Amino acid sequence: MNSGQAHSSKFATVIRVTSGNFLEMFDFFVFGFYATYIAKTFFPTNDPFSSLLLTFMTFGAGFLMRPLGAIILGSYVDRVGRRKGLILTLGMMALGTMLIAFVPGYASIGLFAPFLVLIGRLLQGFSAGVELGGVSVYLSEMATPGNKGFYVSWQSASQQVAIIFAATLGYVVQQTLSPVQIGEWGWRIPFFVGCMIVPILFVIRRSLQETEEFMARKHKPNLREIVQSMKSNWLLIVLGMMMVSMTTVSFYLITVYTPTFGKAELNLSTTDSLLVTLCIGISNFIWLPIMGTLSDRIGRKPLLVVFTILTILTAYPALSWLVSIPTFKNMLIVELWLSFLYASYNGAMVVALTEIIPVEVRTVGFSLAYSLATAIFGGFTPAIATSLIQETGNKASPGLWMTFAAICGLVSTLILYRKNKMIQSNTVLAK
Repeated sequence: MNSGQAHSSKFATVIRVTSGNFLEMFDFFVFGFYATYIAKTFFPTNDPFSSLLLTFMTFGAGFLMRPLGAIILGSYVDRVGRRKGLILTLGMMALGTMLIAFVPGYASIGLFAPFLVLIGRLLQGFSAGVELGGVSVYLSEMATPGNKGFYVSWQSASQQVAIIFAATLGYVVQQTLSPVQIGEWGWRIPFFVGCMIVPILFVIRRSLQETEEFMARKHKPNLREIVQSMKSNWLLIVLGMMMVSMTTVSFYLITVYTPTFGKAELNLSTTDSLLVTLCIGISNFIWLPIMGTLSDRIGRKPLLVVFTILTILTAYPALSWLVSIPTFKNMLIVELWLSFLYASYNGAMVVALTEIIPVEVRTVGFSLAYSLATAIFGGFTPAIATSLIQETGNKASPGLWMTFAAICGLVSTLILYRKNKMIQSNTVLAK
């Protein structure tokens, strides 16, 4: 195979492995964008704030299942292989999506409606608990020497494609249907589209080959050995969780929460919020591979430290400025800046996390650290942001939440790179 064919083969593999990531983030973003409509359909109350908060709590509940999915499904992936595990997670995600898409509203079936929606979110959360870890580990194991950062960055980049697609679809729905039609049934259209994509994604992912690194391993740990390794490396998992907190909070703040923030707090139009979100997805997609590649050249630590510090210094002031002058242009400027901070940090963080976890439990360890961070920090970011504004009366207060997450990321990075000898500041020689 010549170099051109090899490059084409690697690119095709990246597409196959990240296809499930696309579905996961598409569903998560659509749920966040249509939160106000979902609230009226499944959680009707006399108080719009309470209705919206219940919706975001349901959104966040799915993340509570992620640690459980990380342990159970992650151990499965580490025992039987990356390929089989990624096919299984795709099936679970698809089932959760179909459940949310077709459940009648509260007016039709009463309390069964929010209950079934919650079950759908829990299924999605359980499968997502290992999806990101499985994809990241697969990409790191298939990467060519010295290019792990570039390859692993496509795990997050694939999610941005989903955001771009979802935002575009939402824009079309917004321009085609009336507000009444969207509230009654139009919000379900993106979920139906997600269901239609599922068969295509199954065909794509089934063509995956097992990674050579996994096939070369002579010993596959059983569940008892995996649990024991997790106990032995509990501090590593906690520090990894803190490192991920910066990524997951900033991501859900600038993507899932942005449409609600723009409409409910800044009084911007739905179209403006969608356009901003679309630009965020494009920005993330561009910066992630660039910063992943840069981390291959100069090391992970410099990027992690610089961009957590920049976030600490600028997140809250940027949102304060936006709240004082809430225009479309200013929202776009602020959100693109936050996007740059997120993508620059995440481009180095994800590959760094794959490198610090022991190889024999790489999937379950990565997934557990990532899932705990998402469950504790990221998944409830829309609900926390909504509550902060309600309690403080300060519309810029979500910036304080992002600042706190950045502090967690900075502290964990400094500790890991000081005490863990497996990680070196210069990762050019990483396998």
